[in-house]
Amino acid sequence: MSFSCSTSKERSLAKRRLLDRHNETIKLLENGDHSGAMTGLSDIVSAWRNLVRQDLLCDPEAANTVQTTPMTTKSVDPFMTTKSQFLSQSHSTNDCDDESFYLYETCIRFPCDFDPNYYESSLVSCVIVFNLALAHQLAAHGKKSDTLGVSPTRHLLVRAFHLYDLCFKLSCTSQSLQRSVLYRLAVANNLGVLCLTLRSNSISVNYFEYVLTTLMVMTTHGSQGKLMKRHKAALEGFFANVIRFRICGDKAAPAA
Repeated sequence: MSFSCSTSKERSLAKRRLLDRHNETIKLLENGDHSGAMTGLSDIVSAWRNLVRQDLLCDPEAANTVQTTPMTTKSVDPFMTTKSQFLSQSHSTNDCDDESFYLYETCIRFPCDFDPNYYESSLVSCVIVFNLALAHQLAAHGKKSDTLGVSPTRHLLVRAFHLYDLCFKLSCTSQSLQRSVLYRLAVANNLGVLCLTLRSNSISVNYFEYVLTTLMVMTTHGSQGKLMKRHKAALEGFFANVIRFRICGDKAAPAA
């Protein structure tokens, strides 16, 4: 069966429609429908991958040409929001179970004027996959009332781990994501909490150490002043997790 290429404009419109669909789908997650969000976001990941593949097939020079084009963004951070009411966990360091740790559970949306080029495909993938990982983690933790009553399962947590891990690796290696500091902090933080739930404290320590090191660099060099002011609540949550983990040690694990 022959493959017929769509025009660049048609592919651009298809991408915009998919990003709008993504923004609508994460409303399910925000309303506690974890199952619906997981299904919808999984479909969107596949659809986005197909659109990127079409770019490669229909415009093989896109990857080379776009690198000479000024970038509109090299970070997921401008898409992220932090509100104090999302700090659902206490910042007290007295509790050592995983439920007392702060989880960054704010979905990431695409701005309505965001028109990604091929070079920014990794950025789009990171946003969608992060929300998909969050849907799995929230479903497992049961942090919000789920219409299907999803109970905590190891399968959901392991799936969330692999999705977050993909996000972290992409954000560290992709040139188009080189300034996604808050994004990497959120992913590392959620991975640390997730590993506690899986009773993998030896792995959690690596992620919390990354969080601590990054926060120290930000504070010492003062290069992220705007980010620190805008996302103060989240950064405080990340730091509280590091302190709690250091205090609790081996006790930082979910109750049996």
